[in-house]
Amino acid sequence: MRKLVLCSDQKIQENKKLDSLLLDLLECQNTRIAYIPSCTDSDRTYYSKTEQYYLQLGAKEVDYVDIDREFDASKLDNLYSYNAIHLSGGNTFYFLYLLKKRGLINLIRDAVENGTVLIGVSAGAVLMSKDIKIASIADE
Repeated sequence: MRKLVLCSDQKIQENKKLDSLLLDLLECQNTRIAYIPSCTDSDRTYYSKTEQYYLQLGAKEVDYVDIDREFDASKLDNLYSYNAIHLSGGNTFYFLYLLKKRGLINLIRDAVENGTVLIGVSAGAVLMSKDIKIASIADE
C-alpha cells in the first residue's frame, strides 16, 4: 500500500488532524525524514522551519538532501533508509527538471513501493499527480 500525504502547507493550526494522521502513517518512534527541496535553500530557511515541524511531531532526524547546486550523489544511496521523503514547495517545473536530472523519479517510486511515506507540500504535492498541468495556472 502506498502512503502519500499531499498538502498545500503543513505549519498551520488547521492541519492538526493531518499531523495526527501523518504520525499514524509513519508508525515509528525513530522516524527519519529526507527533506528534498525544490531548489537549493542556501541559508536553510525553509528547511529549518520544516525540520522544527517534524521534530515537534516526534521525528528523530530530518536530513537535507539537495538535488540542485549542493547536490551530493552519495546522499541518494541512503534514500531507502528513511521512513519518509518530504518534497518541498517551490517551482513545480524546475523541481521536476531536477528530479529527472538526478534520476530520482524511479528511486522515489521504488522507496514508496517499499513502504516509505511520501510527503508532498505545494509543488511537491503537485508532482505526485498524474501530470503537472495545474501548475501552469500560476503562470497565466
